[in-house]
Amino acid sequence: KALTSTGAATGDELVPTDLSGELERRLYLESTLAQAHLANEIQMPTNPYELPISTTRPTFFLESTENTAATKSTPGTGKLTLTAAKGMAQVDFSYEVEEDAIIPVLGEIERLLGEAGAADFERALLSGDTTATHQDTDTEAIAKDFARSWNGYRKLALAVAALKVDISSGGISRANLVTLKKTMGKYGSAIKSLAWIVGPLGENDMLNLTDVLTVDKRGLAATTITGVLSSFLGIPIIMSEQNREDLNASGVDDGITDTKGSIILARLDQFRTGTRRGFVVEVDKNIKTQTREIVASYRKAFAPLETPSATVPSVVIGFNYTA
Repeated sequence: KALTSTGAATGDELVPTDLSGELERRLYLESTLAQAHLANEIQMPTNPYELPISTTRPTFFLESTENTAATKSTPGTGKLTLTAAKGMAQVDFSYEVEEDAIIPVLGEIERLLGEAGAADFERALLSGDTTATHQDTDTEAIAKDFARSWNGYRKLALAVAALKVDISSGGISRANLVTLKKTMGKYGSAIKSLAWIVGPLGENDMLNLTDVLTVDKRGLAATTITGVLSSFLGIPIIMSEQNREDLNASGVDDGITDTKGSIILARLDQFRTGTRRGFVVEVDKNIKTQTREIVASYRKAFAPLETPSATVPSVVIGFNYTA
């Protein structure tokens, strides 16, 4: 019996399966920030999922007397709890749209769902906030906004005075970027685990840094020639459209002042993303209304290994500069 795309047990099941895998691929393809976390992503066997971690090492002491018992030390331990949040999107289209459209409708919806899933996941990583009143007024106005799923990088950094650097003087400059790195202390020494996270305007500011702008400073890799900058101070640059550049002087959106930018420096290996469910796509049809229904969903989690603080500066933010 020939396989069809709509016959039960004769091919219909292949459509959502293939589409699910394609959307999962598109999520990581569209989000450089999600890609950067992929190496440390955890497949969650339960929800919530608790992962034991070590927070401090044992200590070696000087023992100069023979036949003397060693001095004991107890390494610190902690627990990382990942709690998955579910994101869902539904798109309906009529039989007539499918029949008359000049482009394949399913392929276009696939593209849009993949881009939307990546954008919302990335926005939650950067601007997530679980408090009753979201830090950003425009997000607060949307009851089910996915950016309510967990506390993201900006929220975690703004919550601790020691992790905030006011760069109103100089904006994105070499001196201010070095200050951000210095603020991380020893956490800023693992260059390969760090990332600058900037928005489109911030990326252009970095392209204009004098250290990388001209041939005499950077040779043929000068940004005035290439228009590209993949790292600064050896730290990779991730440009995210979801890194907000419409904030006020405090680093949040208040619906009034929208001229301030933000730049985040994060130690990525000190954070974990989790997947309880990858992209699942289900396709159905309502014969009464002659409507095809596509529902896509995923369950993702994000959390720091240890809550960022003055002693655990795993993420810092530069804020209050004119974007």
